[in-house]
Amino acid sequence: MKRQDSAWLILIFLTPLVMFISCKDKIQEKTKDEWLKNNLSKVEGLYAIGESEKSFDEAKEKMRDNISLKIVNSLREYLGRIQTDFNDEINTLVRERLIEQLSDPKFKENLKNLAEFREKYYDKPNHKFYALGVITTEKLTDFITTNFSGFYNSEIFYRQLKERPGGIYRIRVNSRYSDRIISLLSKDGLTLDNTRWFAEVVGHSEIVDETSIASLSGPLYTIKAQYLISIKGKNGILIGQLTSNVGKGVSNSKSKALSKAIVNTSIDIEKISTYTTSIKENIDNYIKEWLNKKFNESIADELGRIQGMFQTGDYSLAETSLEKVSISSKEFPQALAIYLKIQAKKEKDEQISATREETPIESVEERETKWFGELVIRFILGLLGGGR
Repeated sequence: MKRQDSAWLILIFLTPLVMFISCKDKIQEKTKDEWLKNNLSKVEGLYAIGESEKSFDEAKEKMRDNISLKIVNSLREYLGRIQTDFNDEINTLVRERLIEQLSDPKFKENLKNLAEFREKYYDKPNHKFYALGVITTEKLTDFITTNFSGFYNSEIFYRQLKERPGGIYRIRVNSRYSDRIISLLSKDGLTLDNTRWFAEVVGHSEIVDETSIASLSGPLYTIKAQYLISIKGKNGILIGQLTSNVGKGVSNSKSKALSKAIVNTSIDIEKISTYTTSIKENIDNYIKEWLNKKFNESIADELGRIQGMFQTGDYSLAETSLEKVSISSKEFPQALAIYLKIQAKKEKDEQISATREETPIESVEERETKWFGELVIRFILGLLGGGR
C-alpha cells in the first residue's frame, strides 16, 4: 500500500508538470501574418506596420513614418490618374499645388501625428519588434479636407498664375506679318505660346471686289482685296483689328489674283502695340471669370454616387469614377478622402484574405517533449501497477 500511495503522490505532483511540458511548445505565439489578420479585423482606416530589431519604440516610430509615406504615395498616384485637358491651365496649377503640399515636411509630420498605435508583436526567433498603427477614416477625412480646401481661392490662384513661368499674357500669332508682330508685342510684355494661349492674333484676306472677263486663255480675274489682322480673346471677343489699304491683282487663276492683290496691300503693323493694354485686360478678365466658374463647379452629386459605390464594395468602379471628377472644384478634397478610404479598405481586405491558417509541422523538440511525457506517465503507471 505504501508503494501505491507513493505512486499516487508522485502522479498528483508530476501530472501537471508533464502536461505543461507536453503542451508548452504547442502554445506557440501567432505568426506575424496571423497577428496582423486578427488585429486588422478590429481597425477601420489606413494602417501601417513598423519593424525594428532594437525596440518597440523604434518600431512605433517607423510605423508612423510608413503610414505617412503610404498616404502621400497614394495621393500622388491618384493625382497622376486624374483626367485633365493638357491645355487646361487651372487644372495644371491645381495639380501642381496639391503635389507641392504633399511634399511639405510639415504636412508629412502632421500626418504622422494622426497615427494611433494599436498592437505590437515580437518575433522571438528572428528577434524583431513590430508595431501596428492606424489613422481612422474619420481623422483622415477631416485632415485632408481641412488641409486642401484652402487652396481653392480664385484671387490666390490668379496671382500664382501670373507668377508662373511665361505668366498669363500669352498669345498665339498666325499672320503673314508674324515675326514683326511677335517682336512688337514681346516688347510690351506679351509672350508667344501657340499651345497654351489666352489671346490670339490672326491674319486673313478679305475680297472687296471681284470681276472677270473672257480671254483666249480663259477667264481673266480682277480682284480687289484687303488684309486684316484681328486680335481676339480666348472668349471670342474681338479686341482690335488692323486693316490694310485695298490692293489689286489680275490673273487667269482666281487664287493667284487674290495673292497678287494682298501683295499689293500695305498695313501699319506698328499700330498693334496700341492694343497691348486691351489684350492684357481681356486676358485678366477671362482668367478671373474662368477661375470663379471652375471653383464654383459642384461635384457633390458625383461624389455622393461614388461614396455609394464604395459602401457597396464596388471599388473598381468608384476609382474609375474618381479619375473623372473635376480637380478644380472646391469639393475635390472630399474626392481625395474617398480615394484614401478605398485604398484602406482594399488593402485591409486583401491582407486578411491573403493570410491563411496553416497546420504547424511537429518539430523535433515537440516530438522529444511528447516522448519524455509519455515515458514519465508509463513510469508512474508502472509503479501503480506494481502495487497491485
